[in-house]
Amino acid sequence: MRRIAADPFYDDTWRGHIGVIRRQLGAVHFADLIYLRSKIYVRDHQKQNAAYEPPLPPLFGEKEGKIAKANRGRDPLYLFAALQRQLGYPEVPRPVTPDDLEAKLKGLTQKLNLLETRLKLVEGELKGQVDLSQFGKPELLSDLPKDED
Repeated sequence: MRRIAADPFYDDTWRGHIGVIRRQLGAVHFADLIYLRSKIYVRDHQKQNAAYEPPLPPLFGEKEGKIAKANRGRDPLYLFAALQRQLGYPEVPRPVTPDDLEAKLKGLTQKLNLLETRLKLVEGELKGQVDLSQFGKPELLSDLPKDED
């Protein structure tokens, strides 16, 4: 957020708002931050009190405010999807999951090795040849004194 605020594209009003968002983002929902700085918020308050003047100028239009108001308390992805769908905002970038064959092969190889190890352990248990000392003592029992032979 600091880097966004440092972008020369934004004027002082936007820089101040970005600073507020940076400080409040965990405590206040993102939709609330948009709604509180929108024209619809001012209009809603002026319906109740005709003399209401916002302490800070609105940064978002009525449409953005309506969408934010409808998405208050919901997952921010719904807000971003509505802004994209209804107002043509850019799509939210999402991490791309690797879909290459090499990664899939590594995952399958690891699972196969784990299954082989488990199968050997079960076969050894059936034959009565399991040596539990190779696994070490569980942390739960690490405080107990060692058995003396």
